[in-house]
Amino acid sequence: MYAVFHFLVGSLKDLSAVVRLDQQPVEPESATRYLTITHTRGKATLKIPLHAVICVEANDNYVYIHYLDEQGRPVRQLERLSMRKAEELLFAGTDLFVRVHKSYLVNKMFVEEVTGRAQAYRIRLKHTGAEIPVSRKWNKPDLLP
Repeated sequence: MYAVFHFLVGSLKDLSAVVRLDQQPVEPESATRYLTITHTRGKATLKIPLHAVICVEANDNYVYIHYLDEQGRPVRQLERLSMRKAEELLFAGTDLFVRVHKSYLVNKMFVEEVTGRAQAYRIRLKHTGAEIPVSRKWNKPDLLP
């Protein structure tokens, strides 16, 4: 009987520890999230806030990441990363980004203007002035923030 009682009390202690862990404050929605690209040895080669990423452009097995640095200047950096992996990193837990073309992921907050007709939309981005082609499957309202 003592062993059963000891087991139950031990289980309750473990349960109270779990409850205390669950009651810790949850990270707020507005917390800054980062795009972090690490080297194969685990060293971070690029760490930038998601809200600073303008777009990602595919280039074979590499991508150009367009983002704003700490001073607000646009930067273009080449990274060895597949477009699929970039998509996984950027889409994790956020709806800021949309893949508008097989070669482009765009942050909706940087869309300045959508031009063209339904068969050939183009997006102009803030800070870069770049015009990006849009796949035919997208409608103009879907591209605006």
